[in-house]
Order: sequence, then structure tokens, then C-alpha cells
Amino acid sequence: MFDRPYSRTLEAEADKVGLQLAAKACVDVRASSVFWQQMEFTDGLYGHPKLPEWLSTHPSHGNRAEHLDRLIPQALTIREICNCPPLAGPDPRVLFKLSMKHFLEESEKEDLNIIVKKQKVDTLPTQNQKQIPLTYIVEKRTDS
Repeated sequence: MFDRPYSRTLEAEADKVGLQLAAKACVDVRASSVFWQQMEFTDGLYGHPKLPEWLSTHPSHGNRAEHLDRLIPQALTIREICNCPPLAGPDPRVLFKLSMKHFLEESEKEDLNIIVKKQKVDTLPTQNQKQIPLTYIVEKRTDS
């Protein structure tokens, strides 16, 4: 059970290499962490069980999002070196943050059966305080 062929370390390395390749292909790498935040949100919303990370070969969705956020400045530099066109539109991480804020406000108005815990991500060197994405953990409330 503890001698698994793959590990969270290898998964983190794969995420890093994938982000670098996406940057070289001129993809908007800022969206990479949003994908994992959405995965975490969806799992919580539908009540999927959350296993302890030490039982898994893969990092949790939240940890993956945080790891990718730390790598994004380097990936943006790679995009520049590869002469990629400038990124258009707002940062997808900010859009996700605003979407989550709207969702929370609406769920409170409609008294949806949802508990949301916010986890602040450390400030990234390329962002000011207002642009910091939040990771949300969503759990369904069970009325007992």
C-alpha cells in the first residue's frame, strides 16, 4: 500500500512540465490553477468524499491550484521568451474569485444548503493584494 509506483512529487513535476509546455504553446497559463479550483469546488458541491492526501498518489485539487499559482510567473516569462502574443482579457483567477463571490452572495439569499470555507492563497509576486485568488472548499450541509 505504501510502495506506490507514482507519487505526488511526480504529479507536481508533471504539472510543472505541462505548464511550461502550455506556456511555450502560447496558452493562457493563468487558467491552469482555476481548473483545479473548479474541480475542488465541484467535488465539494456534490459531496464527493475527501481522502487524506497521504492515501493518494495525486495532490489534492487545492494543493495543485496553489502549486500552479506559484509557477505561473515563471510560465508567463516563458511565454514572453517565446514571443507569444499578449494575454487578452482579465486574469481568469480574478474572474473565478468574482464568480465565487457572486455564487456565495446568491446562495446566502436563497439559503442554499451549502457551507463554503475560504482559504487565502499567499500573495504572488506578480499580483497586488486585490488580485489574490481564493481557494474555496465547498461542503454540503447535512441537517441532522
